[in-house]
Amino acid sequence: MKTLYLLRHAEAEAGSSLQDGDHARVLSPRGRAEGREVGRFMKEQGMVPEFILSSDALRTVSTARLVAEELFGDRKNPITSRFERMLYLAPADALLGHVQAVTGKLDRLLLVAHNPGTLELAVHLAGAAADSLEGFAPATLAVFETDAEDWALMAPENTRLTAHFVPQL
Repeated sequence: MKTLYLLRHAEAEAGSSLQDGDHARVLSPRGRAEGREVGRFMKEQGMVPEFILSSDALRTVSTARLVAEELFGDRKNPITSRFERMLYLAPADALLGHVQAVTGKLDRLLLVAHNPGTLELAVHLAGAAADSLEGFAPATLAVFETDAEDWALMAPENTRLTAHFVPQL
């Protein structure tokens, strides 16, 4: 069984004066607290990914790092991470394609990305349970388990929503 932790990045500041604009937006103070809260929740629930796949936008990278810091504290983060430009504002089908392209014996994957792609992917995979996912606010985590033996075979027919978490700050 494989587990996908699908996470929308935490709340970002409204704008940026940096040349790269939206891509370089930083987390707000609330967003930093949300990222830590998601990490604490995952730790309490024993949800520890083996691999992090994330957009390379500053807000998704920061969210992924905050989650990892909460999971591992002062210990060195043992999780391999990959930050990809192609995941920046990617639609649901592209996000799922990146998940399905993961190879190796990894069973637990954390994907950190942006709306509307994260919401669309969550609704697609959740099927009838999608009603519980309302809006997919910043730092929303949806957890999916799949019976597929390989990530390439992950599809709505063999996948179910097993948990949903939204930080309440």
